[in-house]
Amino acid sequence: MATKVLTQEIEVDLKKLYIQGNVENNASAWFSLPYELRGCVFLDQNGGCKIYEDRPMVCRTNNVLESNLGCDTRDGKERPVRLLNTQKADIVTVAAFKAAGEGGTLPHLLWKKLRSHFSNIETKSTNKSFQKSKLKHVKRNISKLISL
Repeated sequence: MATKVLTQEIEVDLKKLYIQGNVENNASAWFSLPYELRGCVFLDQNGGCKIYEDRPMVCRTNNVLESNLGCDTRDGKERPVRLLNTQKADIVTVAAFKAAGEGGTLPHLLWKKLRSHFSNIETKSTNKSFQKSKLKHVKRNISKLISL
């Protein structure tokens, strides 16, 4: 997903991602964000998923069994939601986290990857395979946000 953001194959609101990513994995900080800032950065204007084919494990395994009203967090309160029991998918998820060596929220991990990518590029500026023309706009926006 980070590669698709970097190459602008998928556009996301980088400012929103920056805000979400810096909440890290803190649920109370997440729910203290205004509701408008908590929406997935991969949703389009109509609420459709821009990365459905490549969606992360959390989106593949969390199937809600109740009305979508149970998921509403406009008031900033986290609620228990009944999820479909997906034991096989949960085993795969745990194995993936184990193999990755780290876990966390999608915004936090994505922002961390983007930030890491640009610090690596700045130290390896002679890398010929790096396509500067494609990434110039994204880099400029991410660099502005990192410096905040």
